[in-house]
Amino acid sequence: MPLSTVSPLEAQYASAASELSAELERARGRLAPATVRIIERNLAVIDSALAESRRALAQDPSNATLERLVIAAWRQKMDFLRRATALSGES
Repeated sequence: MPLSTVSPLEAQYASAASELSAELERARGRLAPATVRIIERNLAVIDSALAESRRALAQDPSNATLERLVIAAWRQKMDFLRRATALSGES
């Protein structure tokens, strides 16, 4: 994936993640406090990995492996947010 496609793709992921995060925030009251803590802790880990990958890519912008890591981190975040949001509907 050429670097030029990462930024627009990241913008799409960021927008979708924002929508899912807002949905999860609205559903927060339906989740047990322990579940909320676990979700928050896991999102912090994913966000940290994403930030680290993005910093590395900024230092080495032509590195295709780092580009793939950034996109993989976004995909992981989206998957986690979808699952966490679905949990709130099951409670």
